[in-house]
Amino acid sequence: MMVNLVKQNFLILSPYAYIGIILGMMVAFLLAIPASFIFVVSFFAIVFSLYLYDDKNNVYRYIISLPVKKQNMILGRYIYSLIIALFLMLILWGWMGILSLTPLLTESHYVYNWRDIIVMFSFLSLMFAIGSPILYRLSFYPSSIIIFFLIGLGSFIYISEIMKVLGRDDADIILFNDMDSGLSLLAEKYIPFQPYIILIAGTFALLYVSMLLANFFVKNSDM
Repeated sequence: MMVNLVKQNFLILSPYAYIGIILGMMVAFLLAIPASFIFVVSFFAIVFSLYLYDDKNNVYRYIISLPVKKQNMILGRYIYSLIIALFLMLILWGWMGILSLTPLLTESHYVYNWRDIIVMFSFLSLMFAIGSPILYRLSFYPSSIIIFFLIGLGSFIYISEIMKVLGRDDADIILFNDMDSGLSLLAEKYIPFQPYIILIAGTFALLYVSMLLANFFVKNSDM
């Protein structure tokens, strides 16, 4: 049953949509757009489109008419979103590796290491963990406004902290292509002991709490 619910999420978008997003990611990185920006935009383009589809087609009302628990429906969406986050990062990380073997990779490109991947995965998971319960609590468009506001606020804080760990907080010009090099430094600054193990454990704990909150909202709604 759970496999079918996860599969149902994958089938909402056509294969061409996934291919288009992957190709867009590759081209964007080739143009020296920061990978962190590419990850966030690509991830939310996919995941948000599913919530928009659900909202427009009253998917929840259809699913709860079937012998499917609401908790399983939400768990399927969370598992799908985690798979998408990991898939997108591994695809772009592999693309970085391929480009590193060619003259196409320049000083304007920052190539992630495994530490950066863990930190970026945690950031994506944090945004999803905050945004998903809101999307289950409110309709899509009010939720989107709140989530984009939170993303904007989080981006401001993120840029400020990255500039501090890179020692560029007094710089007149922000070079966005250089910011990704501060991902692991940021994690190690605030979690000095075993930062990556704690990040992974904390990420899954946060996602679990988020899922419980989403379940609570769905259980007490009239969907």
